[in-house]
Amino acid sequence: MRAQRAGSFPLRGRTPEKFAADWITEIKREMDVDGLISVIIDGKEDITEKVNKWFKFKAPLN
Repeated sequence: MRAQRAGSFPLRGRTPEKFAADWITEIKREMDVDGLISVIIDGKEDITEKVNKWFKFKAPLN
């Protein structure tokens, strides 16, 4: 299953990678999502690898 979410989100002191990791964790709570395909910020910057590293070293996905 693929899921896509988009919107404008305040970082509130978090890095974009941390915010994306939190958001992806929330999505995983709502539905069965196996992996991460891509994370794009500001419609142009791909931070997928940074988010994958965040999950690998900081917070494992449930």
